Amino acid sequence: MTPDLLRVLIMQTVFAFGWSLYLLMPKFYATALQAGPDTIGHISAMGGVAGLLTVPFAARGLDRLGRRLLFQIG
Repeated sequence: MTPDLLRVLIMQTVFAFGWSLYLLMPKFYATALQAGPDTIGHISAMGGVAGLLTVPFAARGLDRLGRRLLFQIG
């Protein structure tokens, strides 16, 4: 069990919990918050929109800081 392998296992576990939460959120919105399908769709789309809007900033950061430093910051 090397430190690199342990780091990958921990990162994969955290990602799996995050993905599971992402898949369960629409059910929570519908049952606990009584949100309609259109509201759930808008909320679910916001992650993609936010990712799309950050592309220019990421590109500028890559140009100015370099790939290695930008990934370390992220």
